[in-house]
Amino acid sequence: MPGKVVGGISGVDIIGGQLFIGLRHIKKSLIAGAELVTEENKKRVLSAIRWGAAGGLLLGPLGGVAGLVFGGRTKEVCFALYLTDGRNYLITSDPQTFQAIKAMSFKKRYHNKFE
Repeated sequence: MPGKVVGGISGVDIIGGQLFIGLRHIKKSLIAGAELVTEENKKRVLSAIRWGAAGGLLLGPLGGVAGLVFGGRTKEVCFALYLTDGRNYLITSDPQTFQAIKAMSFKKRYHNKFE
């Protein structure tokens, strides 16, 4: 799942260029905008341990240390999604999902200007 609504149980997904929040399909015409709130690098401990074990098996102790240090790193963004019907969402996801949603609002707003 590319994203999650903060404080809720709804997942955010883009399937075939269509935005879904939970089971609801959000039409592109409803997207008023998307604004970045925070961006951070996170380290996932279990993933780092797995990378360390794999590095240790393949490359010995030095590979194990490298796997622990460099494994499990992910980038996560938090952004606000504004809809024209007054609904607003705070969503955490990967940067690619944010860019895709931002592009949906950009295309809608500026579509006629580029033709």
